[in-house]
Amino acid sequence: MMVAWVTLVGAWTSVPRQPVSGTLKTALSARGMRRRISLLRSGSVVENRGRSLAQGSRLEALTGPGGSWSGGPMWVEPGTLSRSSWGIAVIGLLLSLVNGLAQADVAIETPGRVETLPSPPSPHWVWVADGLLERTALVDLEQGKLLGMVDGGFGLTAALFARTRPEIYVPETHYSRGSRGERTDVLTIWNARTLSPVGEVILPPKRGINALPVANAALSDDDRFLAVFNLTPATSLSIVDAEKRTLAGEISTPGCSLVY
Repeated sequence: MMVAWVTLVGAWTSVPRQPVSGTLKTALSARGMRRRISLLRSGSVVENRGRSLAQGSRLEALTGPGGSWSGGPMWVEPGTLSRSSWGIAVIGLLLSLVNGLAQADVAIETPGRVETLPSPPSPHWVWVADGLLERTALVDLEQGKLLGMVDGGFGLTAALFARTRPEIYVPETHYSRGSRGERTDVLTIWNARTLSPVGEVILPPKRGINALPVANAALSDDDRFLAVFNLTPATSLSIVDAEKRTLAGEISTPGCSLVY
């Protein structure tokens, strides 16, 4: 079976091409009319049903020795363009100019620049967890502004603000193969001004992951200890000493429980 490519020069709409043994037929539609052009293996025109695409249209076929098709491209070139073709061409040119001007107005970003968030945190700041992209975004609802993002690991998670020091605590789960493989649970400590990681505490690999993570972790009133909810399905709490940045222990919480 022989397959060739036919390209129509002009703004004509083409439907999917169907290669046929020894013959390539291309169905074309323009101004609501269907036209069919059949090309023989030698590249000659057999028929052109319907009104011609344009005056002076011709078929040029690249052929090999003996007139047989050599596998090169074939073109159908109209001698003139219709009004619709010119209109589409002008619209395309205008769109390209507008796109170029829009890109020129964008200021060049300077890489490596670190912004600093105001302190203390505003009560209008909220965390928005994105389980698909594995990140947690910090948003100012009062100003309608995205302040920054931190890595959230696998699944949804909730970040906790310390009241007495500029730190943010994010319980995270990571898999060595993305969504599978060896699991590592960690409590990451972030700088609340620059959103840069400054420390971490390895947790038992059984942190609870669910669609509502607001009750999966809690910070004590004095910012000393942090509790992370576990579910295996047995429930428990991993207790972290936030000041010493160490795992203090684990407390069993049988039954239906969360942490607040």
